[in-house]
Amino acid sequence: MTTTSALPFTERSNPLTQNIDVADSKGIMDLLHSCDEEMLAGAFQFPGLQDDSIVRTILGAVDHIAAIMQEPGEQVVVMSGCGTSGRMAFLAATTCNSLLVESGRRPCCAYLIAGGDRALLTSQEAPEDDPLLGGRELQEAVTGKKKV
Repeated sequence: MTTTSALPFTERSNPLTQNIDVADSKGIMDLLHSCDEEMLAGAFQFPGLQDDSIVRTILGAVDHIAAIMQEPGEQVVVMSGCGTSGRMAFLAATTCNSLLVESGRRPCCAYLIAGGDRALLTSQEAPEDDPLLGGRELQEAVTGKKKV
C-alpha cells in the first residue's frame, strides 16, 4: 500500500475536498471554488497562478506561441498531457488547427496524450507513469522543426 506522502503531489487527495462525496450541490460548488482560489493563490510549496514569476512565464509562452502561429513553416506548438489534460491538448490543438486553416494559415499545433490516441477514449495508466516514453514521443513530434 502506498502512503499518501509517497504519492506524487498531483496524485494526492486535496484536503479541501475530503468530504465532497457527502456534500450537497451547493457544498460541492463551494469546495470547488475553494480549490480554484487555492490554485490562484498558491498552495503547499507551489506558487499560485497570480505569482509574478508564473505570470511572466505564461506571457513569455504566449509571445512564443504567437510568433510560431504567424509563420508556422518548420515550427510547431506541442500541447500534451495525461488523461483529461491530454484530452484537452487534443481539443485545443485540433480546434486551433481548424481555425488556422479557416483563416488561410497553415496548421502548426500538435498534441500528445499519454497512451496515444487510444487514451482519448479509455484510460491508459501505464504510459502516464512512463516519462521516458513521453520524452520519446515529444522528440518524434518535434523532429525536423526549427522552433518549438
